Amino acid sequence: MSAAIVPCFGQGTVYLNNVSPDFAYVGSGTTTKASAANSANIRFALYWGATGSTYSQLVQISSTGVATGTTAGIVSISPVVAGLYGNSTTTYLTGAETAPGGSGVFQVRAWDSTFGSTWEAFVNNSLAVGANFGLTTVMNITTGNPAGTPPTQPTKTPGSTAGGTINLLTYDGSLATVPEPATYAMGMMGLGLAWLIRRRQA
Repeated sequence: MSAAIVPCFGQGTVYLNNVSPDFAYVGSGTTTKASAANSANIRFALYWGATGSTYSQLVQISSTGVATGTTAGIVSISPVVAGLYGNSTTTYLTGAETAPGGSGVFQVRAWDSTFGSTWEAFVNNSLAVGANFGLTTVMNITTGNPAGTPPTQPTKTPGSTAGGTINLLTYDGSLATVPEPATYAMGMMGLGLAWLIRRRQA
């Protein structure tokens, strides 16, 4: 459950709410719009980054959406119109790098929560290979500015005409996080130290 966030100086505002019914399962030559009835395990969330950011640099700024939700502030898949998700009651803030009314880059990510409660857990779970997942493109969006003159409303996540389509496809494991070289190096140092300690104790 998420509470409404009060905008503050130095951050743009957005809604996690697509503007056309373009959240769908795709496979075997057919497309089925995602709905509250057929998406019980699907979760989705909004990611943000400063202008110029790439996929790996984006961070989650929204609550995690669920298939159904009737409480105000819950981000959910529509039980009425298949393919719609989100709400227009909860305002999400960007990081400080995106000024109110300024542009940032955004992406909506969806995944099967059977294999992870977060996107990061899902993509790094080897058992998730073959499960449903989906991504919008990395979209440039101009945010809202509630303190402007005149004030502007938080921007909705664009629909298919602006890259906002989410097609739930089959995950192949290719988005798993690869540890940085420094991580490998530290791991090898730790193994080497453990070997030396055991050798001295022998």
